[in-house]
Amino acid sequence: MSGLPHDGSGVIIHDGIEFDQATAHVRIGDEIKPIGVFGASSEVGVIDITESVTKDDDGLPIFNSIDSEAIKILQAIYETMHGHDHED
Repeated sequence: MSGLPHDGSGVIIHDGIEFDQATAHVRIGDEIKPIGVFGASSEVGVIDITESVTKDDDGLPIFNSIDSEAIKILQAIYETMHGHDHED
């Protein structure tokens, strides 16, 4: 990987080819999650929770499942940044 372009033309350059998005699999707490980066200035990052949430009969995510997953991810990030467990 060559790195990020300095002119904001793409998210990443690899072997001379520009990509406007990139994905990495990152450990968050005890789980591996795909993390996407996209945008002209690499200003947007996304944690894909698609496979971790419960869906209703129509295939749509249930809000409480999204909420629970978000809290779990934020707690893991907090613990990683501060080196300890977060007490509510």
